[in-house]
Amino acid sequence: MTIRLRFPELLKEHEVTGYKLVKLSSGRLAMSTVYRWIRCKGKVGRSLDLVALEALCDALDVEPGHVIERTKRRSRGKRESLRLLR
Repeated sequence: MTIRLRFPELLKEHEVTGYKLVKLSSGRLAMSTVYRWIRCKGKVGRSLDLVALEALCDALDVEPGHVIERTKRRSRGKRESLRLLR
């Protein structure tokens, strides 16, 4: 399972640009953070800053459960798994 931000979907649902989101957050979200989320299409690295998550939720008036989703990883075929073991 992987965790991703529903960031692209939220921007569309709320009709908000990255710039407007930064303004709505009253400076709590950095422009670089917002544009990194846009470029990564919601994929989160190994960690997610909870302060940024809280600011995003406040700015869009949503709960964390609306922002984060778990997705299944694509399963590797048997052949590909065996190749990785070699």
